[in-house]
Amino acid sequence: MQPPFKIKPFKNMTKKDAQEHFEWYIGDIPNRIEMLRKAFEVSGGGKKEELDFSEKSLVKLWNWYIVNVEIHNKTKEEVENEKSKLLEWVSRNVSDQKISIGWMSIAMDIAIYFAVSFINAYSKIEWGFVSKPNRLAYVNKPVLRGFKTGVELDTTNIVRNLALKAVSGEKEPEALLRIYKVWAESV
Repeated sequence: MQPPFKIKPFKNMTKKDAQEHFEWYIGDIPNRIEMLRKAFEVSGGGKKEELDFSEKSLVKLWNWYIVNVEIHNKTKEEVENEKSKLLEWVSRNVSDQKISIGWMSIAMDIAIYFAVSFINAYSKIEWGFVSKPNRLAYVNKPVLRGFKTGVELDTTNIVRNLALKAVSGEKEPEALLRIYKVWAESV
């Protein structure tokens, strides 16, 4: 996903910047979903029509991802650079592996698919963004809103964390569905 404008870090965006990014992001969703479906089909995941936004499809999609995700070793420099940015007790958990850029991009498309699955299932859920307070991890990012708790759902963060768990060996096919069900309780 490459926007037709210069992208800034989300925390540095003005509300106008965030609105421009949001409109571009929402407009590109059909394209991203279609690309995900094609990748799923051509790589042996199944027929693209199986990705119908159902709960069953979340399991099929996530299982396809964790079976096929490409993982590479980080260089010593990459590991040391990551560790240098963390507290010592946290830096012990830095992995020496990473997900390929292509598969991380697919994970972001899965995050969009996950979000659209919610929107299709629950009329109260919609896309939005929050521009304040700036301390929010998802400030200015496209998120889902409309949950009873008043908390927004950052699907990119959810799927990125699940993908990172796959790097560490946690390859649970129902992980995406389990998170979906937890959030569904708040609709």
